[in-house]
Amino acid sequence: MDRFHELNAFIAVADAGGFSAAARRCGETQPTISKAVAALEKRLGVALFHRSTRSVTLTDQGQRYYDRAKPLLEEMDEAETELTNSSAAISGTVRISVAATFGRLHVLPLIPKLLSLYPELHIDLILSDFVRDMVEDRVDLAIRVGRVDELDAVAKLVVETPLVCVGSRRYFEQHGTPKIPADLLKTPLIFTLPRKSRRRRAGRRAYRRISGPVAAGEAPAWWG
Repeated sequence: MDRFHELNAFIAVADAGGFSAAARRCGETQPTISKAVAALEKRLGVALFHRSTRSVTLTDQGQRYYDRAKPLLEEMDEAETELTNSSAAISGTVRISVAATFGRLHVLPLIPKLLSLYPELHIDLILSDFVRDMVEDRVDLAIRVGRVDELDAVAKLVVETPLVCVGSRRYFEQHGTPKIPADLLKTPLIFTLPRKSRRRRAGRRAYRRISGPVAAGEAPAWWG
């Protein structure tokens, strides 16, 4: 039998002064309460109650056990209540790391509504294309674009977004239009770190290490 149920039954009988009254208080049957107390006495190897047809009272050992056990039970109830209340009233600071462009376009517009629902919440938003160490930078939630490499991370796919290689008309007229990933090795590029091109072709991914005269850490720098 569950030890917590045994303890609850014992405290209820001691407080109510009888098994029937304890059963009504707990919303259980009298045989269930009696069985729980009997199991507790058997496990402890002592009699916790003096039983008579008129009353049920604690033995000396039962009183000592009651004096030690009831504060523990009350503290457990308080802990559960505190945890439940803290879950219901969401508050505190949440640190979120997200890629710069994705964050500006898709995350920032949602924050006002989030704060209106949970006014006690504070958002610390990190907009950066560099991958943050969640432990070292104390990040609670990271929204990544691409593969998640942390082995111990709890990851969930939020949305799929395509990545494309783009250039101006003048650029293509001057350098030609790439047809395959290997063509990227022959043209000057603006790229973000790490310097790797990934492209899906014929149902498989192709990887190419690339180089170029300009490396931009933040996506908006590409557009200036």
